[in-house]
Amino acid sequence: MQNNLRNFATTFVWCTSFILADSSLSTNPASQPSQEQAIDTPSLIYPSKPYSFIYGFDFNFLLDNLEESQIYHWSTRTLFSAGIHPEIGLNFYNQNLKAGIYTILDMGHQNLLSNLPNNLSLTLSYDFFYKGLRGIFGIFPRSQWIGHYSNLFYRKDYLYYHPLSSGIMFQYQIPNLQAEVMADWTGGSLSKGFDEFNIQGFLEKSFFNRILYFGGSAILYHFLNPEFLSADHNFYLDSPDTYLLDRFYYQIFLGTDLKAIVPILNKLQFEISNLSSLERKRTHSHGNEKFSNLQGFEFRGNVEYKGFGIDNSLYLGASQYKYFSSYGQDFYAGLPFYQSNIYDRAEFYYEYKNDYIIGRFSVIFHFTQNGVSNQEMLTINLDTQKLLKKLTR
Repeated sequence: MQNNLRNFATTFVWCTSFILADSSLSTNPASQPSQEQAIDTPSLIYPSKPYSFIYGFDFNFLLDNLEESQIYHWSTRTLFSAGIHPEIGLNFYNQNLKAGIYTILDMGHQNLLSNLPNNLSLTLSYDFFYKGLRGIFGIFPRSQWIGHYSNLFYRKDYLYYHPLSSGIMFQYQIPNLQAEVMADWTGGSLSKGFDEFNIQGFLEKSFFNRILYFGGSAILYHFLNPEFLSADHNFYLDSPDTYLLDRFYYQIFLGTDLKAIVPILNKLQFEISNLSSLERKRTHSHGNEKFSNLQGFEFRGNVEYKGFGIDNSLYLGASQYKYFSSYGQDFYAGLPFYQSNIYDRAEFYYEYKNDYIIGRFSVIFHFTQNGVSNQEMLTINLDTQKLLKKLTR
């Protein structure tokens, strides 16, 4: 009996010491033993738990009022909407497997069930991370992008209402270098032979703590959908003539970020870029059109102090979005004001941000050769996974 009690006590003490040692290692990385200590102490060679559960939800809010924009085939409107993205998953050995839903509701349409086709989407993704390289596969939020893309590529309200990417993305980040490339399946009906996807990429190299940086971004749209493209009213033998539209946008930029030199400011950034595009139709009657080579340049400055900032960009060049009058804002994801040969976008804003939330209120003026438009915008983005990590530290 005494021997059994002695054996039980010895086992209990050994297990307790193992648990405490393992706990101290997992909560305080600085106390982890050296390799030599691990060899000498058998209870310390066991790895900590190699997996953890992921849970949380993102919240997004948009209030966007636009006035005096009709001249560029962009209707005056007010957007008032909220979105939520609950997600669960498993983290294991620098890998994540996640599943969730993405729901967007416009104010005044509280009945979700009556709007399911437009307001409910599935997210399902697997990703891995290894020595600065990250790969993502499946359906995942566009907020996972690390690239910075021009308003010619994407405007804010478009990204809000089209929040997901479907496909494959690779990212690479090391000090002074970041890059990403993605193939995104954007829609279409395989049963009808439709083929809609885009390929986009971003690269930035910086020097001296971003006092000097350069890089580029590009996006290629491949859109084969004769039913949609028939909106141009061109027909051949009583069927849509235009069956495919190719578009390629690119930006090559050189900039300076002087925040390190003037630390009192949140931002002090200036940038010059070549901002251009190529577009062409493919038709049954005349084959492939010649690419339209639409060249332009953009000059951008961004100054911010304690959250208050001015972000101004001036575009000079060819009129972009050659077929905007036929296909409109749902087809062209960027700001329609790039149809003007001279376009200045002046944004006055206040932004509050911390580890898990970003709130921004902006008053934006769009100056073009045909007039002035104005826009007021409030956005809120809450990442509860980052919040939960902060609370559990």
